[in-house]
Amino acid sequence: MNTTRAAQLLRSTTTRQLLTRPTRRQLSIEPQTSPSPPPPQPPKEPSRVGAFYKSFSAPILKCFLGALFTYQLAYFGWMKLESIEEAHDKKTEIKGLQEKLAGAMNQKKREAESVAERVGDKAVEGVEKAKKSGWWPW
Repeated sequence: MNTTRAAQLLRSTTTRQLLTRPTRRQLSIEPQTSPSPPPPQPPKEPSRVGAFYKSFSAPILKCFLGALFTYQLAYFGWMKLESIEEAHDKKTEIKGLQEKLAGAMNQKKREAESVAERVGDKAVEGVEKAKKSGWWPW
């Protein structure tokens, strides 16, 4: 029980009659003097680091965020240009391979035509020979 509450109990008349001397001693009710407030301390001088960050934290943050945004923008642009370049390279490679394939197919077609002409000449000779000898070779 704190002393102010004990003092309030002793002030009331009914409570005074109920309390005995030993109880009053146990409560240690004595007039107390109010403690004097401590002497005011001089305000602390802020540190140089704290003062620096207090005044320059917002500009530093803005500069950092601006640099981050600029970097991300440049990175996105670079990636876009790289993907366009890769697509162009693939298209030109495909076009070159298609031209090569068309050339190879034309060459094989010409070779097949020449072989067909040679075989065709032999086939005509075979047909003429068969006509001369008749249907049955014996």
